[in-house]
Amino acid sequence: MVETLIGYLLGALDADDVERLTSLLETDPELQRQLDLLRLALEPLELCRREAIDAPADLAVRTWVVIREVSTADRSA
Repeated sequence: MVETLIGYLLGALDADDVERLTSLLETDPELQRQLDLLRLALEPLELCRREAIDAPADLAVRTWVVIREVSTADRSA
């Protein structure tokens, strides 16, 4: 059931599953409590999804430098 609750929170369930789960949530306080706990646990991920995180402008160049250094070190070892 945890997987279903996570799917519900992530919007990954089809309409029929959402309807069934909504009915269960209305009548099962323990299930609603589990949903609330999962919602709290996933909240930091939701905040990251909403906020754009820009990579440093020179990230690609720095990555290639590291790859070249590691590649060169491997050949000389």
